Amino acid sequence: SPESADVACCIATWHETRGKFDLPGLARILRPHARGVIIDWRRDPESWESGPPENARIHKEEIATALRPHFSRTWAENLGRFMFAVVAWREDK
Repeated sequence: SPESADVACCIATWHETRGKFDLPGLARILRPHARGVIIDWRRDPESWESGPPENARIHKEEIATALRPHFSRTWAENLGRFMFAVVAWREDK
């Protein structure tokens, strides 16, 4: 239902779906000041030791760009050698 969640999280699945998520729907279910969190595999060559093949991966900046039309702000950072996180905030309307 609308505005019913404080956090929505997608872990190591964005690359599987190639980002085909209902991003407007995701933004709608989040309460004001809630967060959407995407964690997935880095595309940097030094991260290829583990995880899916390079051609299945996406850069964190591409995910942040996809989220920006639906969220007020985004933040992206590497998590260790293999993963990254993108956090998107839904601000009060």
